[in-house]
Amino acid sequence: HFKRMVRWTFNLVPPGNGELSVSPQKQLSVPEPHGFRCVLDKQLETAAERKSNTYAFAMREAQKPFMAMIQNAFMMYMSGSYITIWSMMMTSMGIYNPLNQIFTVNTYFKRFDDGTTDLTTPKLVFIGLNLASLGVAVYKCKSMGLLPVTSADWTGYLVEKTDTELAGVPI
Repeated sequence: HFKRMVRWTFNLVPPGNGELSVSPQKQLSVPEPHGFRCVLDKQLETAAERKSNTYAFAMREAQKPFMAMIQNAFMMYMSGSYITIWSMMMTSMGIYNPLNQIFTVNTYFKRFDDGTTDLTTPKLVFIGLNLASLGVAVYKCKSMGLLPVTSADWTGYLVEKTDTELAGVPI
C-alpha cells in the first residue's frame, strides 16, 4: 500500500577527478555571483586600487557619526524636555562623545594612514558630522532650559537705574 520512502543522498565529491578545485563554477557550469571576482593566482592589488580602496573605507568610517547623530537625536527626543537623570545622561553623552571623537580624529584614522592616501576630506567630513551631532546636543540643552538664550535669563546682570533728579507736580 505504501511505497517505501527513498532516502536522500548527497555526493560531497565534486564532479571530475575527485579533487577540490579553486573555481568549482567552471566544472559545474554555474555562473559566478554578481560582483564576485575569482582570482586564481591571488594577484596583488595595484597601488591605485589599494589607494582607492583605502580612501573608500576611510570615507565609509567618516560617515558613521551621521547614524550615531540620528540615534542620539531620537534618544534625546524620547527622554523628554524635563530635567531628569535620563535626559541629563543622554545630553551629557551627546556632548561628550562628539567632543572626544573630534579630539581623537587622528587616532581614529590611523589605521587608514598608509602615507599615500590623502585623508583630509574624510577627516573633515568626520569632524563636520561630529559638530552637527554636538549641535543636536546643544539644542537639547536649550530646549531643557539649561542655556541662557532669552533676555529674561540675563536680567540679573542689568544695572539698576538711579534717578538723578526728582520732579513733582503741585496739587
